[in-house]
Amino acid sequence: MTEERRQAPDGDRLAGLDRPLRNRVTPAGELIATEHRGTMYGNRGVLHNENLALVRRYQVRRWLACALEFRGRRRPIMRPHRYTELFFLDEAVALAAGHRPCAECRHAAYQSFRTAWAAARALPAKPAADDIDQVLHGQRRLADGARVTYPALLSELPDGVFIVHDEEFWLANDGGLYRWTPAGYTDRIDQFDGPAAVLTPRATVEAIRAGYRPLVHLPALPERVCGLIRRCPVLGSRLL
Repeated sequence: MTEERRQAPDGDRLAGLDRPLRNRVTPAGELIATEHRGTMYGNRGVLHNENLALVRRYQVRRWLACALEFRGRRRPIMRPHRYTELFFLDEAVALAAGHRPCAECRHAAYQSFRTAWAAARALPAKPAADDIDQVLHGQRRLADGARVTYPALLSELPDGVFIVHDEEFWLANDGGLYRWTPAGYTDRIDQFDGPAAVLTPRATVEAIRAGYRPLVHLPALPERVCGLIRRCPVLGSRLL
């Protein structure tokens, strides 16, 4: 997050817009338009033109996951020639997409991420931001327009990691899989045996396994097991 002056949202420029902006991020890093809001914010450079249309997937290698509020700063959305404001359901989604914690507005999380990154790779010191960004840039690549996944056993994945299953995005957490939708996590199934197609970059998975704890926005959901429905014992929270 860069320094911003205090200013009111640019309501006049967006007045009369009859569609949601295409600035919500999926776990695969795709940018979609949806009326649903997120609980985290971030950027990857200037992606839009003066007509609010996206013209690129990213501009810079530094993909950040930021706090929605920081020191009272306010940004008009999608100003010309300024970075494109992106939104995520939660940090697990941001990490799966290939982002990492912002060093300014989420300084404590950034330091924790660096510590876990160093531990996972047996580094003698915490890595610089550029070193992390270079690794992540190579691990969030596309092949034929789709994010590249890699196989791993679900039983070996830490909580907070995303996989692709039945062409949908699922969060691994507390022994279950939670299906992601733009509106939030909609249901839970038990984890299955065997390998899964992992979406979260390998280096980020290693950092999570080494102790980093991503923020996950899980409401209380019904659990679907063998066609039966039972209540999942997960504390609910309000979706922003």
